[in-house]
Amino acid sequence: MIECQDGFRARTFGPEAFRRLAQELGVEPRIEEVGGSSLFCICSAP
Repeated sequence: MIECQDGFRARTFGPEAFRRLAQELGVEPRIEEVGGSSLFCICSAP
């Protein structure tokens, strides 16, 4: 988790967390790793 003095907080998600979130939202995820350090979840609604 990243936490800044101004109150901003960020946390990390792994591939399985993204899949669970997409399933809860009823969308199909496309998970891509970029540069070996960033993970993106692209969700498309039907």
